[in-house]
Amino acid sequence: MPEILISIITPCYNTGAFIEETIKSVSSMCNDKVEHIIVDGLSTDNTSEILNKYRNLTNFKFISEKDEGIYDALNKGIAMAKGNYIGWLNADDVYEVDVVSKVLKLLENNHTPDMFSGDGQLYQDNFNAKSLLRNYKHYRDSRFKPSINNLKFAHLNCCFMAKHIFEDNGKFDSKYKIAGDREYMLRMMKNNYKSYYLDSVVCKYRMHDSSLTFNKINILTGGAFLPIDHPVRAEIIKIANMNINLNSSVLINIWAVSKITKYAFIRVFSKINGLIKK
Repeated sequence: MPEILISIITPCYNTGAFIEETIKSVSSMCNDKVEHIIVDGLSTDNTSEILNKYRNLTNFKFISEKDEGIYDALNKGIAMAKGNYIGWLNADDVYEVDVVSKVLKLLENNHTPDMFSGDGQLYQDNFNAKSLLRNYKHYRDSRFKPSINNLKFAHLNCCFMAKHIFEDNGKFDSKYKIAGDREYMLRMMKNNYKSYYLDSVVCKYRMHDSSLTFNKINILTGGAFLPIDHPVRAEIIKIANMNINLNSSVLINIWAVSKITKYAFIRVFSKINGLIKK
C-alpha cells in the first residue's frame, strides 16, 4: 500500500453551505498518497449528510463529535494523520487548483523542507474574479523566522508542514478560540524551520457572515482589514503578553486595538522580532 505523503485536516461546524466545495477542491487532487480528514464538531445543520455523501472517496475520512472549537478539532485531526506533511484547510475555503499536486511532486523528488508555504487570497462569498478582495503575500523567507513578512499574517493554512513540527511544538492551545494559530506560529518561529516558498497561491479564503475571522472586514480602506472591534485583536494581546512577555507593551496594544499604518506595523513587529530572538 502506497505511503501517504500529505494529510489535509479540515475542522468544521455547521458549514453545510460550504463544505461540499471544500471537499471537491481536495478530492480533485487526491490520490493514494493524499488523505483528507474532516473533524466535525457535531454539526446540527446538513453537514453530516454531505460528509456521508463522500464517505467512499479514496483516503477520505471524518469524525463527528463534540469538541472545544477549531483548535481542538485540529489537534484531533493531526493525531489521526498518517501523512509526512500536514495541511490545514478550513471548511469554508478551497485550495488553489493543483497546489497539492505541486507539493506532492516536490516530495516525490526528495525535496523535503520543514514546511512549504505560499500565498492566500480573500474573496467575498464565492471564488470568482469579481469577488476577489485582497491578495496575501507572505512566508517567503527560506527560514520560518520572526521577520516582518512572516509575522504580518498568521495564515498557517497556506502551508504544508512536516509532521515533526507538531511533535516539536505540541498541540494547538484550545483555550484560544480565534487566534490560536498566531500563538502556534510564534512557537514555531523559535525553531527556525527551513521553509520552501511555492511561488503561488495556496488557499482561497471566503469572507462571509459566519466566518470566525473574515466576518467583520473593512473593505473601504484600500484592501480588506480587521476592524478595530474585531474579537481576534483581544486574543492577540493575550497571546503577545503570554508568549513574548510584553505585559505592558504600548506598541502591541496599539497594534491590536486600532487601525495600523505600514510604519506603525514595522515598529511593532521589529520589537517582537527582537524579543523572540533573545
